Amino acid sequence: MKPVLGTCYYPEHWPEAQWAEDAKRMADLGLKLVRIGEFAWSKLEPTPGDYHWTLLPNE
Repeated sequence: MKPVLGTCYYPEHWPEAQWAEDAKRMADLGLKLVRIGEFAWSKLEPTPGDYHWTLLPNE
């Protein structure tokens, strides 16, 4: 089995204008998995059932 490399990324710590370049760099490095959002859940769902997915990059 071929090894898969991944990383954690926290978009809420970086300007939104930087997200696309960060995603490109991760792809250029060969990263296959990126874990995002685990510490931002209170921003993603500020009240039960009220989701705000715009925080997450969609590239």
